[in-house]
Amino acid sequence: MALFISANCAHAQIAPGVVTLAAGNIVAVGTNASATINGTVNPNGADSTAWFEWGNSTAYGNSTQPQNIGSGSSAVFFNAALTNLTSGFTYHYRCVASNSFGVGRGADQSFWSPAIMLNGPNLVTNECHVPFVDPTTVKGYPIAITAGGYHNLALKADGTVIGWGRNSEGQTNTPASASNVVAIAAGYYHSLALKTNGTVIGWGYNTYGQTTIPVIATNVMAIAAGGNHSLALKADGMVVGWGYNNYGQTNVPVGASNVVAIAAGYYHSLALKADGTVIGWGDNSFGQTNTPASATSVVSIAAGSQHSLALKADGMVIGWGDNSDGKINTPANATNVMAISASGSHSLALKADGTVVGWGNNFYGQANTPANATNVVAIAAGAYHSLALKGDGTIIGWGNYTDGQITVPASL
Repeated sequence: MALFISANCAHAQIAPGVVTLAAGNIVAVGTNASATINGTVNPNGADSTAWFEWGNSTAYGNSTQPQNIGSGSSAVFFNAALTNLTSGFTYHYRCVASNSFGVGRGADQSFWSPAIMLNGPNLVTNECHVPFVDPTTVKGYPIAITAGGYHNLALKADGTVIGWGRNSEGQTNTPASASNVVAIAAGYYHSLALKTNGTVIGWGYNTYGQTTIPVIATNVMAIAAGGNHSLALKADGMVVGWGYNNYGQTNVPVGASNVVAIAAGYYHSLALKADGTVIGWGDNSFGQTNTPASATSVVSIAAGSQHSLALKADGMVIGWGDNSDGKINTPANATNVMAISASGSHSLALKADGTVVGWGNNFYGQANTPANATNVVAIAAGAYHSLALKGDGTIIGWGNYTDGQITVPASL
């Protein structure tokens, strides 16, 4: 992101702040499927133009028509309709905007186009929701991954979830109700899944009620799982928290409105607002909820045990909180980043070229990206291990293997 200080202006002039939001209105009609992709752009005071890059991989290859966003200083919502899609395939997209001071790029998002229509007369139209699908008619490759303390989850394109690794609390025993799933989250010893109807289910360790979903968690568009607490982001931009709360990590502050993304650490929580700012609450022993002034134009967030990360619109990563092992010291080669992940011990960044950068604790080699981690489209950091989902649908893992957490099941 270009940064200029004008002699005639008292404030910094910068490229637009961009956030890619979840897709909606996903309709399956054979070879003429469609979807609406969404984003927000903060022009930062200069006339800005915005569009989406999209395609079957993070190489994208297609762009929507540019739209004039104006020259204001607050986030502006915009979207674009994609038509003539092919049912049963996964599509990637990101929001892009430019002004006279540079180009801002949002984080990658993806959706899968189901093979058939909704099981009923009405289409699901809430953000991040997709129609009911017949799992026998959709490609069954993985489209998302998440890592807990010592276990992992993978979401397949048929809406089912596979778990592996430590199973001491049943955290990898996916319940039968985990069907038609569109998002997953893994806590230290528990797991969450978001279904097409905007409801959440949980399984695994539940001593603190972290898998007991509150009745107000409806019309949900995103989920996050922490040490022993859980978060849900509703379509109205509000956040709901439940589970362990000794540090106030489920007490969502009044300022957490107009939220577009959430993250849960071990004892703290983060929210990304539509204006590109970040707020935190819960345990602050290491300053992990003290968002630095440099955390502006943020497009993605991640929470480790006691540290926090933010990905900015210019592809740079900043961190704050516990810095033991240097896990908030972003390395020089972590540029042009499109996704981030944080754990108790280390941090990961996925670059636009499909490569992965790791830093922090490396006792088990969890920060040493293997040579075959190329064409990567998603990453996940566990307590002492790392995962990557490649563009061909394969998953690779590295780091601690004592609980089988880097041994990917044959079903994937």
